[in-house]
Amino acid sequence: MFDDPFTEEESPWFDVAQICLEGHVTNSTTKRFPQHDKDFCDKCGQRTITACPACQKPIRGRYHQQNVIDLTPDDPAPDHCIACGKSFPWTERRLAAAKELAEEIEGLTEEERDLLTKSLMI
Repeated sequence: MFDDPFTEEESPWFDVAQICLEGHVTNSTTKRFPQHDKDFCDKCGQRTITACPACQKPIRGRYHQQNVIDLTPDDPAPDHCIACGKSFPWTERRLAAAKELAEEIEGLTEEERDLLTKSLMI
């Protein structure tokens, strides 16, 4: 049987996720399983965070319910903070790369390029 240190918890709750600056989820259960925490991502080497850089609220991790073992894979990293709405660093990096690519696409008019760039803004 799974030895759950939180069986006394009656109410369902969200854990805190640890995610690298590139958006790889390194641990979706930092409260329940802190032994899986990593200072740096083993996929890309980027530093990891557990809180929004803008508001310092914890990044929402896995949902826990008493007497339920969740074997589903981790959800992908969220794009925005649910507490303040700001983009996470990995979202900002992807948008910046997409905007840069939009500037390099050949055959677009200046108006189309402007429209594409604006559509990528958050």
